[in-house]
Amino acid sequence: MSSFKSIVTLLSISILASALAAVNGNDYVYIFYMTLIFQLILGFTVSSIRNPILQLRAEAIENERIQSFSQQGVDLKCAHCGSISIVPVVLDEKNEYDCPSCDNSNSLYINITVARKTNMLNMQHLVTSSIDDESTTIDTIRNE
Repeated sequence: MSSFKSIVTLLSISILASALAAVNGNDYVYIFYMTLIFQLILGFTVSSIRNPILQLRAEAIENERIQSFSQQGVDLKCAHCGSISIVPVVLDEKNEYDCPSCDNSNSLYINITVARKTNMLNMQHLVTSSIDDESTTIDTIRNE
């Protein structure tokens, strides 16, 4: 749909320019073709400059995102010697690291879990003096 809109805009500008040329007594066919060629060259030039700039910006944003993820670290226990060290978690790599203590290679496996969001219980109602009062309080909280 956007290419159709672009073609209609391109032709409309060329027709308008050739109509103005015809009113002024100039050759309208020549002006139509010249404005059409000028618009095509201008559009090609603008897209040739704009596309690499947009690509560089997208790559810079992606690099910043990856760098921020790489700054996240986890305290891990070495599988060989048991010493604890801070290991950066990089989501686009294999997540392998060498233990600084024993120099053996370890791998980090990430398990992602999705949980349902719940509301916290009002803990003030749970302070009771007997088990019967506690069950009554819990029932009251659930019914609220």
